[in-house]
This record gives sequence, structure tokens and C-alpha cells, in this order.
Amino acid sequence: VIPEKNVPIKWMLMDDGWLNVTGRLLNDFEPDKEKVPHAFAQMIKDIREENGVKWFGVWHTLAGYWDGVTPESKLAKMQKEHLFETVNGLLLPDPKQNGEMFFVDWYTYLKSQGIDFTKVDGQSNVREHYEDTMPVSEAAKGSNAALEKASMWMQGAVINCMGMAMENVVARPN
Repeated sequence: VIPEKNVPIKWMLMDDGWLNVTGRLLNDFEPDKEKVPHAFAQMIKDIREENGVKWFGVWHTLAGYWDGVTPESKLAKMQKEHLFETVNGLLLPDPKQNGEMFFVDWYTYLKSQGIDFTKVDGQSNVREHYEDTMPVSEAAKGSNAALEKASMWMQGAVINCMGMAMENVVARPN
């Protein structure tokens, strides 16, 4: 509750900055250990108890992070069958097959830590990410379908934030 206004705060979102990244690439599903030293579980428990927050969410992009997954990372090795390499060398959740398993694995981890929802950005980067690799309509359809299938692990609580480019609007299954 904001004391001076008596406004209850029921949800909280941790935006960009929590992820374990190198530049614009994702290294791991777990948060950056310098910023979130003990993962999320205890931090979220404390926030809920001290502030009455009911729902806690985190941010990520449709590519994992702005330009996908770090090719040399542990994450890339663990998720190799769920990732797709573009002609430009980007490693992204696979829009053709198994891409939803990238998000399922990530969301399974996040749920185990007490995360209730995600806010997803970067949908409008599909055109840039898949340029010269596959038709943008196919990439948008497959990428959005992968995210939406995995959203069941969050009970559908996934906010599509930057998904208003036409290739995403017409490609989104739900």
C-alpha cells in the first residue's frame, strides 16, 4: 500500500535489467547473479509479505533477449533443439518447430521461483531478425504461436507489449 494515498499495490513487474545477458544476448534463464544474488524465490516472498503484492512478473523479449541467445552460452547448448539460427547468425526460439519448448522450459523455471506472469517485448523485431532467412509472415506466425502455446505454463498470463506490427497482429493465434 502506498501509505500517503492508501492505494493498494496488487502486482509488480521487474522490467529489463534482471536478465543474465551479454550485450543484447541472453546467457541463461536464471537472473543475473550480481543483481539478483539468490534467484527470485526469497526476494518475491519478502516483497509479498512486506507489501501485500499478490502477483509478480518479469519482462523478456520474444527472442529471449533483444538479439536472441548467446551462441557460446550454457543456455544455447541446453536449448539447441529449441533454437533456430538465422543466416545472420542470430540464435532465436525456433519459429518452425519446438520453439515453444524454449519458453516452456523458461516459464517452468520462473514459476518455480514464484513468477506469476511475463511481459514480452520485441515482437516487432521479427522482420529484422529473420531477414533473408524466411518470410516474415512465417517467422511471425511461428514465433507468436510458440509463445502462446507456452503461455499455458503461466495460465495465459503473458502480456504482449510490442506486438502491434501488422505481421504480428495477423499472425497471433489468440
